[in-house]
Amino acid sequence: MIIVTGATGYIGSYLIEYLHNNGVDVLAVGRSLSGENYYKKKGIPFISLDITKKAEFSKLPKEDVTQVVHLAALIPERATAKTTGEDFLLINALGTYNVLEYCRNNNVKKVVYTTSHYEVSNVKTLPIGENVVDFINTGDHVLYIIAKIAGDQYMLHFNEEYGMQNILLRTTCIRGYSRYAAFHENVAIPKSHWEGFIQKALKGETIEVWGDCTTFLRDHLYVKDAVSCIVSAINSDKAIGRYNMASGVGITFKEEVEAIVKVFSPVNRRSQIVYRPEKINNINRSWVYDINKTQKDLSWAPKYTYENALKDIKQEMEKDGTIK
Repeated sequence: MIIVTGATGYIGSYLIEYLHNNGVDVLAVGRSLSGENYYKKKGIPFISLDITKKAEFSKLPKEDVTQVVHLAALIPERATAKTTGEDFLLINALGTYNVLEYCRNNNVKKVVYTTSHYEVSNVKTLPIGENVVDFINTGDHVLYIIAKIAGDQYMLHFNEEYGMQNILLRTTCIRGYSRYAAFHENVAIPKSHWEGFIQKALKGETIEVWGDCTTFLRDHLYVKDAVSCIVSAINSDKAIGRYNMASGVGITFKEEVEAIVKVFSPVNRRSQIVYRPEKINNINRSWVYDINKTQKDLSWAPKYTYENALKDIKQEMEKDGTIK
């Protein structure tokens, strides 16, 4: 059996369904009642568990667990005005430690864990290697990153101290069709600028692109490629330590928006792109990752180009009835 925490999260929902559909005995772990209903309908076992409370891990099986994929985390995008630095520490650091202790106490030798590209928000030299950690020490992501890095260190410590085969996958920016609404009923669903561009393109509306849109390169990975990378980590008998989970390719903001219009705008009513360089956007750095080690050790490579990922997202939206 494979346990996946963060079952109601972005990557978690895709991963669990992939494993289940491919005959893997998987146990979904999360805290959402909507998540429990969602997985029950699909015939996938679900356990509600708060990873910050060590005693709650007694709900989990003590035998026949081969590994844990630990995706549960508190991210700034889901924080509220009441969220504190302590909340980030409890979930992202202590929660990770509790997962590792559960594994150690029950002879589970492997945890696959995802980290964040914000760990390297201050890196200027590209491509970014696996072992680089250099982040901007101010802003709304700092408390999150400090806690995630503590989780990283616990993972590596358990490798050295207890002979585990823990794998850390540093994610780049993950793109894909969000299932947030399925797990958070009657909650206003936050929309990113990227999702906003898609909605405008679907309606053939004018899209404004602010600021410098041609200087910086950003590395995006489709969520289904992220899932295939995690599955490769699950299946690897030898991989251990840090790896970059990314496309290895950088594209400009201009190229992103042009691809969105190409894929989502009606043929007879293409969205017009209006460039507003005098306006300020929040794109002020490049990030492109070195994935050579990931490709070699995990025998993995991304399948989707940026445009092909958008086409697949469109198909997901059509299947879900979001667009007709």
